[in-house]
Amino acid sequence: NSNPRLILYYYLKVVEEIRAMSLVTQSDPGTENYGIANGHTMLRHLHDPSLARTLQHRWMRQKKNVMPEIAWSQLRRRFTPGFEDILDVGIEKGWYDPGILLEALTFRWVFIPWLQCEFDAYRKRVNNTATKHAVRRVQLCEKSP
Repeated sequence: NSNPRLILYYYLKVVEEIRAMSLVTQSDPGTENYGIANGHTMLRHLHDPSLARTLQHRWMRQKKNVMPEIAWSQLRRRFTPGFEDILDVGIEKGWYDPGILLEALTFRWVFIPWLQCEFDAYRKRVNNTATKHAVRRVQLCEKSP
């Protein structure tokens, strides 16, 4: 996905879920990663004011994210066609008309949470590796600084 806000949202959900964050994040120089770089840096500055005026992100020039790129490609190739077929059934059978605003908005209100649940189930099914203790992680405190 190339939406920096969505990528940052997913990152923040993981930080919240595991109650820890890396000391430094790293990514390729794509614009979709600016949100993570800035959001992570802000969080680190809140937790450690001595890091002020530093970027807590490393821009990697070489391809270091080959496995995530492969996983994303496989998800798109395997997941998308089946869901597109499911959605086309509603149009083909005349259950809803995307040209009618009320029906389109109702569809989005129902479809987006359903699709998010499907993605969450996929993530839980695929990401079944136990979290390892990392010395280079910061545990989040219970209260905001």
